[in-house]
Amino acid sequence: MSGKKKLISFAVSAAMLISALPQFASAQTVTIISDNFSDGTTSGYSVYDPSAGENPVLNVEYEDLKFEESSGWDPNNGIRKDITSALKGSGFKSGQNMTVSAKVSSAWNNANASAFIEINGEKTELASGKAEGTDWTEYTLTGTAAVNYNDNDTVYFCITQPCGTHVYDDIQLTYESGSSSEPEENQLISISGAQFANAIGRFSVYDKSDTAGKLTTENSKLELTDGGSATYTNGIRMRVTDLIKESGYEYSASADVSSGYWNNGELPGTLFIEIEKDGKVVDSVLLESKAGTVDTTEMYKFSGTGTLSFEPGSEIYLCFTQTAGYQSYDNIVITKGKKSETTDPTAAPTSTPEGQLISISGAQFADETDRFSVYDKSDTAGKLTTDNSKLELTDGGSATYTNGI
Repeated sequence: MSGKKKLISFAVSAAMLISALPQFASAQTVTIISDNFSDGTTSGYSVYDPSAGENPVLNVEYEDLKFEESSGWDPNNGIRKDITSALKGSGFKSGQNMTVSAKVSSAWNNANASAFIEINGEKTELASGKAEGTDWTEYTLTGTAAVNYNDNDTVYFCITQPCGTHVYDDIQLTYESGSSSEPEENQLISISGAQFANAIGRFSVYDKSDTAGKLTTENSKLELTDGGSATYTNGIRMRVTDLIKESGYEYSASADVSSGYWNNGELPGTLFIEIEKDGKVVDSVLLESKAGTVDTTEMYKFSGTGTLSFEPGSEIYLCFTQTAGYQSYDNIVITKGKKSETTDPTAAPTSTPEGQLISISGAQFADETDRFSVYDKSDTAGKLTTDNSKLELTDGGSATYTNGI
């Protein structure tokens, strides 16, 4: 009998031990929307662009959603649905990956359909594809991308295809939930491949004076072409003010980059974050600077982490610069990390290294000319210019004067 008591006592203790262990929730698929149109209604969908084509209409036939317009062709033909409430109700957080799956068929399959999220006119493509077969061959459009949104945004799910008649069924948006504890880092944005075409509005040529420099997305990458070579600070700026909102946190960024001219590793590229206030650069946080060796065809990953301190109303940009007039970029990712233990997020911005009071480079000299003068006041011919995104002394009096600044 005493032996049995000991066994029972051990069993209870084991159960108590198991219940006391931390329980970790495994990842599971969460559905944001699931529409199969079996109820005979359009399930909240509307025509994507009422001005596209001629007389576009939506209706349900044979438990499928059917789009029709009479002109037969328009790039904005398609459907959209306001998913704002469904998104928030599902627990989806900004920066998580969203997956689409939709059955699609159309009167002309020789053109891609595109499924995307649209917020304030900015698109994040989830999937793009077309049928392998004759017209009206049904196929499943599926893909995944990180989706970012703000609390006050209206979020639309959309599918477009240029031809005049398409049919949709079994449309689902899902995401994978993680563990019950929040991750230390939160992905703010991820752009790669064909997604650059929808995100091009975030980017500009780094040097505003380089009017010849152009950004294109024709090769499913972001490319800088016709940059002014050594004449300008060649590169890109990516506006991320809407993503990086909290001062005093660590932020990480990475990008794959190729250059038309690394000069065998002698001409490095630099990934950094710039903070502007009232149109002037007030801080620049270096993430990584290095050089590749293989021109044009080889891509090199640049990445780094820095703590950002900025005032309300600041504009924030992720930047990359390098000497070559041709550069290409892919796989740009930005994540938010932990709060810095050493930085007061309400403090005025300061330079990154401890003890550094100021850092001026490139195009920043144009805003700081008042700090500089020709060293020898008697040298009236000496002039300082910032035309080439550097500070330059010209017409100095050679050995006649003490040339300098």
